[in-house]
Amino acid sequence: MKRNVVTRIIAASLSVVMVATMLTGCRFGFASDPDDPNETEEEIPIDTSVDTFQYDSSLEGTEITLLNSKAEI
Repeated sequence: MKRNVVTRIIAASLSVVMVATMLTGCRFGFASDPDDPNETEEEIPIDTSVDTFQYDSSLEGTEITLLNSKAEI
């Protein structure tokens, strides 16, 4: 009789521990909600009329060749 009670106590405590560890990953909400309906998206205009890239003159005349050995890619 005493062994049956000990077994039930161990089984119940293991069940509680398993449920507690299973629910630790569940939260109600996020740290930052990606779908916030009140968030306004701020657009930064890009000026494409001026080329600001610094070209390396030592690479002038360099050729790049790509070889595609598989036609389906």
